Amino acid sequence: MFEARRASMEQPRWQTLEAAKRGLMEIEYSMSGGEFFASYLDSFKAGGQAQCTTVWTKTTIAYRCRTCQVNDSSAICVSCFQAGDHRHHDYVMYHSDSGGCCDCGDPAAWKEEGFCSVHRSSSLHKELTIPAHLNEVTSKAVEFALKELCIWLEMIMDAKTLDRPPQSSPFKVAMAEIYVKWLQKICSVAALRNIVVVEITSVHSDVALMLQNDRTRNRSFLEILLSTYGRMPDSLMEAETTLFLQMLYHQQFKDKFSRALMRHYSGLIEPAAITPKLLGEYKALDQSLDRVMVQLFNVPEITLNLIQTDRLLESFTSVLGSVLSHCTNRSNGTIDVDHHAIKGKVYGRPQGDLKLIVAHESVALHVLKERPDVFRNILSTLSLLQWMNPYSRSETVGVKGQESWTAAITLEMNTMTIPFGLIGRCFSGFPGNEEAVKSALISAACVAMGSLREFLTKVETCQGSEEKLSLHIPLHRVLSAVISKLVMLPWRETGQGFLDNLQPALTEAEVLALMDHPLRVVVWMAEIRAHMWQRSSEDFSRLELIYRGSIWHDQSMDMDILMLQFCCVAVENMGQSVISMMAQKFGLLDMVSMPVLDPGGDSRESTLAKISMLQDFLRLLLLIIRERRNTGMFEKESLRYDVIQWLCVRDQTYSQLAYTLGGNLIDQTRLSSVLQEVAIYNIPKVQERGFYQLKQECWKEFDPLFAHFYANDLEEAQERAISVGKLPHYWRLQPPREVKPPFNRLIKILHTQACHQLTWNVLHSVTNLIQDEATATSAEALGVMSLQILEMALADIRDGGLKPQNVPMTSQSWQVQSSPMVHCSDISDFIYAKPHISSVSGVVEWKRRDSTSSHPSIYEMLISLPRYKDSFRLVDSANYVIQLQCSYSITKSGSDSCRSQVFDVYIDDERRKLKKKRQEAILADFKARQKAFLDQVYHEEDSNEVKAKQDAGTPVFKDNKPQQFSTAEGGSSRSVPGDKTPSKDAAHEKERHECAFCRSECDGDESPTGWIALVQRYNLPSLIHSRGEVVRSVKEVTSLLSGNHQSEGSDGNLPGLLTVVTGYSPNDASVSGPLDLHPTEHVRCCGHQMHQMCFQRYADSLLKRHYAKSTYEGKGIIDLGKMDFLCPFCRRLANVLLPDVNKVVPWAILETKQEQHKKEALQDKENQTDEELAYFSLEGLIPHGSSEHFEDMQYWKDYWSTHQDLAESIRIFAAQSLRVRKKFLREPPDLDGLQLCQILWETLAENIIHCEVETREVVTVKDIAASSSSSASASPAENFSWRGDAAHWLGLIELGKLAMLTNTMPCEGKQQKWLLLLQWLGCDESVIKQRFEDDIATPANSTQVDSLSGSTVGDISQLNQSGEEIIEKAESMVMETANEKSTDESRSPRGHKNYWESGTDDYRSKRNRARFKFAGADDNEVGWRLQKKHNLGKVLELSEPTDIGWLWSNSKASKSGSLATGDPFELLIMLLVTFEGWPTFQDLMAMVRVAYVLAATKASVAFNKLSGEDDNKLVAMDKAKIEVLQAACLPFLRRVALMVQIIAPKETRDLANGQAIEWMESECLQQWLDLPKIQEAVELGILGIHGVKMQQLFQNNQPAPLLYKVPRQALLTKLPEVFQELVLQNLKVACLNCHKTPHEPAICLVCGNLFCCGTDCCNIDGMGECYRHADKESAGVGIYLLIRSTQLVLLRSNRVCMAPSLYLDLHGEEDAYLKRGHPLHLCHLRLNEVRRLWLTASFDHETHILHSSQIGGRVL
Repeated sequence: MFEARRASMEQPRWQTLEAAKRGLMEIEYSMSGGEFFASYLDSFKAGGQAQCTTVWTKTTIAYRCRTCQVNDSSAICVSCFQAGDHRHHDYVMYHSDSGGCCDCGDPAAWKEEGFCSVHRSSSLHKELTIPAHLNEVTSKAVEFALKELCIWLEMIMDAKTLDRPPQSSPFKVAMAEIYVKWLQKICSVAALRNIVVVEITSVHSDVALMLQNDRTRNRSFLEILLSTYGRMPDSLMEAETTLFLQMLYHQQFKDKFSRALMRHYSGLIEPAAITPKLLGEYKALDQSLDRVMVQLFNVPEITLNLIQTDRLLESFTSVLGSVLSHCTNRSNGTIDVDHHAIKGKVYGRPQGDLKLIVAHESVALHVLKERPDVFRNILSTLSLLQWMNPYSRSETVGVKGQESWTAAITLEMNTMTIPFGLIGRCFSGFPGNEEAVKSALISAACVAMGSLREFLTKVETCQGSEEKLSLHIPLHRVLSAVISKLVMLPWRETGQGFLDNLQPALTEAEVLALMDHPLRVVVWMAEIRAHMWQRSSEDFSRLELIYRGSIWHDQSMDMDILMLQFCCVAVENMGQSVISMMAQKFGLLDMVSMPVLDPGGDSRESTLAKISMLQDFLRLLLLIIRERRNTGMFEKESLRYDVIQWLCVRDQTYSQLAYTLGGNLIDQTRLSSVLQEVAIYNIPKVQERGFYQLKQECWKEFDPLFAHFYANDLEEAQERAISVGKLPHYWRLQPPREVKPPFNRLIKILHTQACHQLTWNVLHSVTNLIQDEATATSAEALGVMSLQILEMALADIRDGGLKPQNVPMTSQSWQVQSSPMVHCSDISDFIYAKPHISSVSGVVEWKRRDSTSSHPSIYEMLISLPRYKDSFRLVDSANYVIQLQCSYSITKSGSDSCRSQVFDVYIDDERRKLKKKRQEAILADFKARQKAFLDQVYHEEDSNEVKAKQDAGTPVFKDNKPQQFSTAEGGSSRSVPGDKTPSKDAAHEKERHECAFCRSECDGDESPTGWIALVQRYNLPSLIHSRGEVVRSVKEVTSLLSGNHQSEGSDGNLPGLLTVVTGYSPNDASVSGPLDLHPTEHVRCCGHQMHQMCFQRYADSLLKRHYAKSTYEGKGIIDLGKMDFLCPFCRRLANVLLPDVNKVVPWAILETKQEQHKKEALQDKENQTDEELAYFSLEGLIPHGSSEHFEDMQYWKDYWSTHQDLAESIRIFAAQSLRVRKKFLREPPDLDGLQLCQILWETLAENIIHCEVETREVVTVKDIAASSSSSASASPAENFSWRGDAAHWLGLIELGKLAMLTNTMPCEGKQQKWLLLLQWLGCDESVIKQRFEDDIATPANSTQVDSLSGSTVGDISQLNQSGEEIIEKAESMVMETANEKSTDESRSPRGHKNYWESGTDDYRSKRNRARFKFAGADDNEVGWRLQKKHNLGKVLELSEPTDIGWLWSNSKASKSGSLATGDPFELLIMLLVTFEGWPTFQDLMAMVRVAYVLAATKASVAFNKLSGEDDNKLVAMDKAKIEVLQAACLPFLRRVALMVQIIAPKETRDLANGQAIEWMESECLQQWLDLPKIQEAVELGILGIHGVKMQQLFQNNQPAPLLYKVPRQALLTKLPEVFQELVLQNLKVACLNCHKTPHEPAICLVCGNLFCCGTDCCNIDGMGECYRHADKESAGVGIYLLIRSTQLVLLRSNRVCMAPSLYLDLHGEEDAYLKRGHPLHLCHLRLNEVRRLWLTASFDHETHILHSSQIGGRVL
């Protein structure tokens, strides 16, 4: 099979993919000796390998560990990281940009102690070899595969060379990839990889014959692969790269591959620089080579050997130079930055490879010390960049120009990393290898100076003008980089430092030429700031910002300043020349050469430009003298200085600070160490990141002359220096740090005549400019800087830095000295000199105390400056200079006479300081006294209030002080939860509200108003209920109850709760659950109001703007199709007005009626026996036919006839609530009174359920959690005990009032529903008999099928009798029971009215007593028999035309069966809905008692099924059963308590009777609501209520009640503490929908499942999987954590927000897409806030989230 072919050698053996695959399988069979090939490979892998051979491609997750890695490019795979002990190391996880391979097990790249457990002991791994008899077969197989691969590669190359149509190209690529991937499989085993290495590097004589190509003669397969490597398609190139990486684990192949690549390197790179169309292929080649080069040059010894033996650096430098030469402009010899190779960054490949090569210390020392010619070649390449991309003032820079300078800056930045890397790595050998480092850096400095001399000579001969300016002087900056390292080395104490070793020494002319280009760059930037490049100043201002910005300043501005500093000290006594040259470049030569006596005559623009240039000139002088970061300051000291300055500007996060300091160039470990020294870390808050704040003691190191400050940064730092740093004189400069020679000579510049002349001229100009308001501010800054120069000069003289000549001994001697001329090097002498113009020669002379001169001396100008009191910095600086001069004069003369002359200002300043200190002390003492007094007063008030409450029996809570906050500007201020003692009931409080639209008072007119509210779908109760499970044993119940007595469970979560569901068996509890299973309309109010008419106008205006495509409030956030809008006050989301009924409800009438009923109830209670008190009934709730009822209904009828606008507003709210319930899929029908009442009570019930579930975590009164401060507050004392979300509470309270009010609406059928419901509850069997007698035997033609059991029920269409007849029978029932005979024969409504009008109080008392007597009736047979015949759900569906709600709906009946087997709370809502009129508190509590008996009965039946007790026997309950039943009734009692508290707040407080209520204690709630004990309630269920034994309702194949445990806490998915662990857990988890690994995986924090986010694979009809899941499972609310980006996605229907991550790094910051890669830890504060917003449905109530959202979540 493997014998050489002759005639057909030019063609591949197999022409199809299938044939190639089959053929390779045959080869594998031969290679394995007949064994299954996969098993054959596994046998080798089972023996273990000394080194991991995992190779990955781009975007793959990998790890770097700074603790274990040997070099910066070392990395390991996920498996080795998990198997190693790195979790507590300094590691990063990252997504690989181009790919790589694992270094675990390789001691050259990874420390041995960091090896994983698999590769830890390489000596224990015995290298397995191939059996001898298979060696030859394997070698021939590999040779054959390589030959076939080369044939296909040559065919692909021929097609590219001849530009043939690429129809067959994909097939050829696929054929080549088959062989490459087969070779990859072979190389996965070390023993087989050795054979591949031998074959691929060997020269085969028949290769040229086989390929019929002379190019392949005497060449190995490797040479052929590399010759075609750069022209291959992307996929094939990536596959070849992976094959190379696998073989690079073999050291022999690595050496041969490196040498072969060097030979082909130029051919791979340079064609792209010549031919633009090859750029596309080059990008793929660049990424592939990036994966390979890191592995080739990561070992210093191998890299140095290649440099020494194979001229590696020369080869790569030559390629870089060749690429740049192709981009050179032939006319001027500089780089053309618009060349395609520059824009395509072709230079990046050789530049990056050179950077890798010189990254080793041994390489850097060798190159700089032993091979200066190599360094010279590098600088020769850099010279192509010198002065590139120049500009002239006449040019206007547009977008193209900005692209040009961006390309130029990028080119220089990237290329400069090569010499900077060499210099930095060389210096890293200090102090261990001091002499070698010195020698290498001196050699580098001499080479750099030689290159600069050549450049300057060329410029001098070629340059004709200075019109062109450029930012790019890399040769100067390389020399500066060398100098910055030289100055930190120790040198002989000669005063010259390293200058003695620089040969040949620089001359003065060379120094001036050397500083010319850096100075021109600095002056250019100053001209841009001065707007002297006016036509293009805006464009160039960006260039100036880049020059000083954090990305480039370390290579550009810092190096240019250092070069100017070096030029100032390179030759002795050049200060005068340097200042003169600098002034000349700035256009200010006259300011340093002569007194400018008449500065006027310039235009305003010219004056401002000159002031700006003068400021920059003075700032440059101060920088040259004071800058120390590159003149001997070590890296940590420099970093500390920078950190302090930037923290003076503002408090900053770690990433902000790192970016400002230079991004990735900063040593993170060193930065963290510095921050611990100088800053205080502030932990992150909910929506903030952690940040660092400068320590107070470090403010004294603030430097207002910090070189990197922008103008706005400097202003902020100066303001904070006073306000935060408490620096009263920050402008007074601290003495500069000591500096090593030769830079210690910089201060001498201040003692030159030019500097003194400059100082006088500036101060003279300031005295004129400061009087002009337009220039006063600039003049002050200018004067302060000139005085700072003066300060430094005087301080230097005082400290002995200069020995002046002719120093006057006393102040008197200044006037009597024989020589009037001043020695200009002595500033202390010059300060008193005046300019004098000779009348003979016209020369300006400086004389002391020259009375003939009309111009002031510096001293006189200093004395005059304090009169400009508005310029306090200037005045203070002048005073300070006078102090310095005075202290020096006193020291020199020893005389006190000058003290009286000079110290006046100083003494005044000291007096001011003392006065200020005294004032501050007095103020501090006053504040302390005031605080002590107020604390005492508050303490006494609190004590008195607590004592008064205790005396009155009022419960005392810890936080009983009401907190106030304003809901918005102009809005009302309401008490937040916490107010326990309101002055009066919240329903009667007169509050002032302002319309959010028209801003008029809402209570000032009769127009209807409403609360701005948001109605949204929310199903939190359903989600929590779905997490429960049926209780299957008594032991499980007792275990749960024992946990209930603990504050926390073992896992830190609160124990669960018991409730009751209905099902046929414990395995089928889904037949019927509580009302929790209904999606709810969650209502919340922001606390603001609006007129109904204003709301309509506002909505119309939004629609008009929308259709006009103009801007409107909330555009992109709100959905106008759903009636969304933003509250004009607080900008929270809303979609409806909740009618405000406070000002229209007749509270006084209702109070009177309530008081009357209360008195009757108390009177009845006194006349009842204990036995009667144990029972209760509902016949008193049949008010129909009474005079009182008819009067009430007539009143309400008249009421609604005059409040039609209120009724309409209620219909609008109900309709919007229905729209939300139906997900806006259809419009609701026209709603009548009964339907409105039903919708309002259903909505209230749903919100009560939500509030009850939300507040279950409250354990006791002491443990109540405070609500969000961002929410609106409820009325005082309404939620003090529950502490639910305040905005929701406000909605609940208003909903309660609205639901009660809708009960008074006139409507048909309501009376009938009410009576039928009462009859079912057993009010009177005679009425039931007469009413249903004809329906027991149902006619065949009018039957209905019970949807639950399939049984027929009677035709109840005939039940629609007149209300009068029902009233007659109801009254007859009551009267007969009370033994009261009516003498009135008339049974008309009017007759009843007259009868009730004549009724007396005695009759009412008898009537009430009869109600309790009837409750003891024992005949229950008829009621139970009829209940079996007639399903109540069907009876009450009688008049329901449409599916409005869940009461009486067909769907509900089909799930619940009869009403008794449903939720007891539903029964209570049904009673309230069908009640006609405003129910009194007594009516309400009677309904509550009935529902409570049903709840207790259901719980008893459910427990009996577990314990095996007989349901029908009345036996004494033990303590355990009582506890179980109380626990099972707790959710129901909590909901009832909530409802009673909402709709009857005043009576609720009366019920408490001064006792603290424990809202998680069933017995406490039962006593508070005055309900029977649980034993008595169960007894009533067994014995019967009004003819119905509730116990029997759950027999005869009816769904049985089951105990059900639900979680007490609503928790989100448990997340790991470290984000990297979450990534690894879900690395290979498939999406539930498409069953593929998601491209953008998202974890649902509600259910914990993984989904695809925003990808096409799971998009159905334009809806993404996350959207569909949220809509189906969570009523449209989704919380997703994106694993790749770490961000949080918040979905609310079609509204989406990208929220901050829940995971933060050590510095409290997010790390999107793991760009930094450091371990991220779960922020529990943020997680709890997200959970709070989820629990309270507040995502759209939180303005930060809302206004960060946009419409478009449907696609996610």
